Order: sequence, then C-alpha cells, then structure tokens
Amino acid sequence: EGSTRRRFTIHGHFSEDDSLLIGQVLHGEQRKIRLLLKIRDEDLAFPIRSIETKPSYLKVSVVPHQDGDLAAPGLYDLIVEVPDDAPIGQYMGNPLGSLRITTGHPRIPEINLKVMLAIVP
Repeated sequence: EGSTRRRFTIHGHFSEDDSLLIGQVLHGEQRKIRLLLKIRDEDLAFPIRSIETKPSYLKVSVVPHQDGDLAAPGLYDLIVEVPDDAPIGQYMGNPLGSLRITTGHPRIPEINLKVMLAIVP
C-alpha cells in the first residue's frame, strides 16, 4: 500500500471541512491571517497569475517565506486580510467565501479554498 502526497500543503487555521476559518471580525476592525504554503515539487518557484476572492473585499497575497534574512525555498506566506471597511455580512455556510489562486506552476495550476468569516456589528 502507498499514498500520494499532494504537491502542496497549507498550514493554518482550518475548519473540519477544510475551510479557511477567519471567524468573526468586528465591523470597523481589520484582521490579517498568515498561512504557510509549502510546495512539494522539484520546481519550487510559484509564480502567481491571478487571485480571485469572494467576498471581493478580501486582500490576498503570496510572498516568499523569510527565515531570518533568507528566503526559504519552497515556502511561501499566504496572507489574507479583512480590511477595516468591510461591510457587515456573513460567509459562514450559506454562502461560503472562496479564494482561487491561479499560478504559473506546471503541476499546481490552481489552488482553491473555501473561506468562513463574518463581519459583525
């Protein structure tokens, strides 16, 4: 018996159904979540072509992970920000939020995540 590991892993706070769990954010406040993205492939470069989010106000970036003054090969910080001007609303089930990262990597063309958050008064 054997198993095939995925070409990437994302380490952070996820729900039981593998949704990125941002949780409740007070209206008028900002929240920043930093996840660690690990590439398990012979090609460790991870060029980003586009990022789409639902809700559209989420700000997402992927940057090389720094270990001291050096970039760590194959490790990236996936940063998700909820801005302080986000409108009140919920994406905790119906509907769910989403995040789609389209890449230029030959074997990891896309990463899709479900996102759970609520902006509360």
